[in-house]
Amino acid sequence: MKLIGLKNRKNAEGFTLVELMIVVAIIGILAVLAIYGVTKYMANAKTGEARNAIGQLAKAAVASYEEERIMNELLAPGTAGTKSAHVICATASKTVPGDIADVGNKKYQSSVEATKDWAIGDQMTGWPCLKFSLTEPQYFLYGYEASTAAGANAFAAYAQADFKGSGGATNQLSITGKQLGGAKQMVVDTAMREDDGAAAATKRAVP
Repeated sequence: MKLIGLKNRKNAEGFTLVELMIVVAIIGILAVLAIYGVTKYMANAKTGEARNAIGQLAKAAVASYEEERIMNELLAPGTAGTKSAHVICATASKTVPGDIADVGNKKYQSSVEATKDWAIGDQMTGWPCLKFSLTEPQYFLYGYEASTAAGANAFAAYAQADFKGSGGATNQLSITGKQLGGAKQMVVDTAMREDDGAAAATKRAVP
């Protein structure tokens, strides 16, 4: 009778091996879910930067097209210029930063020098024409390409990131826009396109 009481007390105070294994398994599952949740949250937080920036870029491209520009022409003395047109900002010759490795699982702080990053271009070309820049450190590389052909103005703006530090783009957000036929109107995608994996390495083409 005394031995039975001791056995019952041991059962009440301890866990069996099976119970311990179940507890360890549950803790492991919860840890994996927590890590996945944090990773997903961090990725979404970083992607928020690109969503906002690409939206601004699209608006800037449309605004540049809607602005009627006076084109260069040779004028005789006493005559007035007659050439004006709706022309989108031409392609930015450099992405910011210039290499995806500069945002490889880290942030990039763009330069404020007059010959680098957002300053590359002029009133008809690239970032100065778009009046676009980022002053805060960025997780994404940004690019802008355009077609300024008469009656066929179009653009593609894209943001690429390398969250894994793999040396290549692992995520891309992009948006495009194009002139609506012969009308002086620019139509932009209703939603941004998001690519990951191998598809993210190919920059979005101008439509």
